Amino acid sequence: MQRLLFFFIFPVLFFSVPCHAQLDIDSLRAEFRKATDPKDKILLQIFIGAQFETKNYDTAFYYLNIALDQAEKLGIASTDPEDQRIYLRLKGSALQGLSALHNRFNDAEGVRKYAGQIIAMGPGKADSLALIVAWLSLGNISQMEGNFPEATEQYRRALELSTGRKDTLNIAKSAHNLGVTYFYMGNLDEAASYTNQALECYSQKNDRLGKSSCLLMLGNLMYDLEDYQKALNYYNESYLGFEELNHTVGKYNAILNIGTILIEEERYPEAIERFENALAMAREINDHQGVVRCLHNMGMSYSQMGDPRKALQHYQEALVIARAHQFKHIEANTLSNMAAVNNDLRQYNEALNLATRSLELSSEIQSLDDQIYAYKNLSIAQEGLGNIRQALEYHKLFKLFNDSLTRIENRREISEVEAQYQTEQIKQEMELKNALLEKQDLELVQQSVSLSRQKIIRNFMIAGLLALFLILLQIYSSSRRRKLANELIMKQNEEIGEQHEKITQQKNIIEEKNLALVSSIRYAQNIQNALLPDETNLQEAFEEYFIIYEPKEIVSGDFYWISRQNGVTLLALADSTGHGVPGAFLSVLGLSFLNEFVARRKYHSPAQLLDEMRLYIISSLHQEETQKTSQEGIEMALLAIDHQNHSVTFSSARTPIYVATKGEIKLDGEPITMPHSPLVKFKGDPMPLSFHRKMKAFSNQTLSLNPGDKVYILTDGFGDQFGSDKRERFTNQRAMKLLEQIFDQPMAEQKETLIKTLYNWKQDCEQIDDIAVIGFRI
Repeated sequence: MQRLLFFFIFPVLFFSVPCHAQLDIDSLRAEFRKATDPKDKILLQIFIGAQFETKNYDTAFYYLNIALDQAEKLGIASTDPEDQRIYLRLKGSALQGLSALHNRFNDAEGVRKYAGQIIAMGPGKADSLALIVAWLSLGNISQMEGNFPEATEQYRRALELSTGRKDTLNIAKSAHNLGVTYFYMGNLDEAASYTNQALECYSQKNDRLGKSSCLLMLGNLMYDLEDYQKALNYYNESYLGFEELNHTVGKYNAILNIGTILIEEERYPEAIERFENALAMAREINDHQGVVRCLHNMGMSYSQMGDPRKALQHYQEALVIARAHQFKHIEANTLSNMAAVNNDLRQYNEALNLATRSLELSSEIQSLDDQIYAYKNLSIAQEGLGNIRQALEYHKLFKLFNDSLTRIENRREISEVEAQYQTEQIKQEMELKNALLEKQDLELVQQSVSLSRQKIIRNFMIAGLLALFLILLQIYSSSRRRKLANELIMKQNEEIGEQHEKITQQKNIIEEKNLALVSSIRYAQNIQNALLPDETNLQEAFEEYFIIYEPKEIVSGDFYWISRQNGVTLLALADSTGHGVPGAFLSVLGLSFLNEFVARRKYHSPAQLLDEMRLYIISSLHQEETQKTSQEGIEMALLAIDHQNHSVTFSSARTPIYVATKGEIKLDGEPITMPHSPLVKFKGDPMPLSFHRKMKAFSNQTLSLNPGDKVYILTDGFGDQFGSDKRERFTNQRAMKLLEQIFDQPMAEQKETLIKTLYNWKQDCEQIDDIAVIGFRI
């Protein structure tokens, strides 16, 4: 399980100065040469330093550092309290510029040095704007290093000061950065709320850069909701804003996020091309975080393309840079994805080490999403190593975090914020129209003033009459209530006896209806059993076989089916969504289709039959690509068995088959590498027989087997059954080990052993799902 990395735009210019900041550098230098007052000279040096902030680090640092040094010296030397206060403010402004300068170049040491000096001055001495810049700069450094709890506290300080100043722009910057940090922590509720606040403030100031950054975040929130089209729309809209401003950082981050949509659409070469373009832009401006994220997402693309070597190469390069610059969040995410690749390669020990380190880092920085994926990778690695108990514990933690109420509420909040943004767009259009009506409104107000006195007198008279009426009504109502209360008490005694009789009658009715319902379900069981193959069909097809069929309730969602077509035996075992009556409806739907298909259509292959069956189910259940689409479906393995040639061609919707052999197996004509175990697992396609976001044509796999080989198919009810003294799942791994131990026995004895083992394991635990197992000898 691997994850993409997004990148978010922070407010770019924290340091701003009024008046002279709008002049060109030559004009400022000319004024500096003319100035005679030391305070004016210091102020002009600060202005010049601000102008060089985005152009030349060394020049900006030179002017701001000189201004700081002179403000400190002259402030100490002065005896005039007013001059001391001015020099103190000039010192704060110089520190403000130096803090913003080092923040722009991601110099953590410089930011902490100069921002720390501003904060040490305190609110009474440092200008509040300088304090805001200091807290924002410190927050950015903490966020970049993955120290999210500290970053949120620093951004909150900036937000409080900005709110006190009624500084809309810095309120937007603070809220925006809080939204980004909470998103990294997995708290989408807070992320959406602060992003909405920032967007409203940027819109008030008509700040195109800020709005484009928020649109990028909205795209990420839509991505988390898996609404990829809306996410792409926001990414494209933000890119246009950055392009209009010729903002390099914004442009390559928008390109980076557009690439993530291409990965979801499985357009991997196009995604890699986008990531390479973004990587070149990030390297051009020496943005280390951007470089790491581009490398990370390129690794994800190669992994999805089935090239683990290139994936690990890019992940490793990203990991080196992330560690060098202490990007803990990115390091945790990259370690998790490297663990997933190693799990896919069955290098479980390496995956375990990587996932453990990812969990330590993500727990340290309180990143919920990274903890979730670390638990998932740890569970897979432990299961691969055969440590089933540890694997189950990690799987429980994964489910606990992933299904938490917080994440559900987060998704609701994202939808609300997205709706608020759309509403804001409509609101702006309405404001333009309302402006045209203001003149008419003013005229109406003037006319209404002349009538206000008459209305006031009239309203007082109406209010007096209304009060009198209410008093009389209250008196009448009180008398009426007393009378009704007395009548009610008399009736209650009569009704108590009647209610007892009614309850007795209702109990009898419920018992009769329950009996009728059970009778109806048992009749439905007869119908379902009639649709299942009888013993004669199975005995004609197989010399030796067994079937275990254990419904959780009276009727079952699991079903099996057999038919003879084109000289081969078709055998299917299926697991419908749910169990009981809902599952039984789906099983009847599946059996009806299979019987009708072989009766009316020409059979070519198992894959072709599954493709047809999926279309039939989607059409029958009216499934569409919407969030409200029903998710009912069927998982099934369909086998075409050629007894004469000892071969099995199968196609599968999420249901594997197992072959026990002492010889060699060929897959599609090529010998396979045999495992140490005599039991070999063959996976099918990871799609159900229902609507699926990534639907492809089902595939066939042909196995050349040996006489005497055993083939097994199981639904997931067997492995999912809880039991034993520890109340844990039986698991598919235990089921496979059991089959390895008994596959040499006659099929009838194997069935007896499987059933006995299942019931000994289950003890007094309730059966949690339908159970079906089929085994036969070639």
